[in-house]
Amino acid sequence: MTMSKSKKGRKKSSKKRSKKKTKKKDIKFYRLMSRYIILLAFGIGISLFYEVFTPLTIYPVYAILSIFYDAFLYETLIIINGYGIEIVGACIAGSAYFLLLALNLAIPMKPKTRANSILFLFGSLLIINILRIVIFGTLFVGEFTLYDELHLLVWYFMSGIIIFILWVANIKIFNIKEIPGYTDMKLLWKQVKK
Repeated sequence: MTMSKSKKGRKKSSKKRSKKKTKKKDIKFYRLMSRYIILLAFGIGISLFYEVFTPLTIYPVYAILSIFYDAFLYETLIIINGYGIEIVGACIAGSAYFLLLALNLAIPMKPKTRANSILFLFGSLLIINILRIVIFGTLFVGEFTLYDELHLLVWYFMSGIIIFILWVANIKIFNIKEIPGYTDMKLLWKQVKK
């Protein structure tokens, strides 16, 4: 009689462990799906990045340039000594913010780590972008001879490198071991196989 009770006890605890494992897998799956739904929503509403980061970029650029020049701001145009520096959507780099968010959401992470990672990525990109626009604005007003060539070089070549450097720094700072997309695909594959 004692023997049958212990077998029953083991069966119950085995069922409980099995339910806990299944519940953990379900939670991981739902978190994964919610991350990609959020990513899809931001992809559809990518204009939100431009709406948020346009004023966050323009006003600091204007404030910094105003220290060195007699500058005037009209919407997205900064006028200095008769030169107009228009800060267009490409200058705001909304797609770069989206790419960094996509990389962030494409890996499993604790919520606090994810929030800190996003703050680091967005804050760093914003500061770099502001400095880039200020430097190029100064070169433009100063009639730098190779302005167009340098601007295109930075636009086409350096932008990708900056995103890459920010992501690598993010990996190091937040001790990220996962690979965007791949880690999630592995999890999905395991769930499909079982």
